[in-house]
Amino acid sequence: WVWPAGAPVADIGRDLAAASHSLGADVRAILFVAPSGRVLAPPFSGEGSAELSGVDLGGRFGEAEALTPGVLVISDDIAWTPEAETLTVSAGLATRRG
Repeated sequence: WVWPAGAPVADIGRDLAAASHSLGADVRAILFVAPSGRVLAPPFSGEGSAELSGVDLGGRFGEAEALTPGVLVISDDIAWTPEAETLTVSAGLATRRG
């Protein structure tokens, strides 16, 4: 998923919690900031992601696949709030910084 730079962190936590509920125990994710990234085209219904520019997801997919199921890694430059933490942890995600 992609959120705008100014998106409230609690909304991101809520979205990730919903994804965790929908996708089950095998979900794992890495949340990071890509300031030069741009959404070129939104995903169509049923597609997995938007068309992006300025973001290298290749390495990120490999990193995410290597995570233990149920882990959410949050980049150190994201001001993760207690509300976002509560939402994701209550959805079964174990958060860590990195």
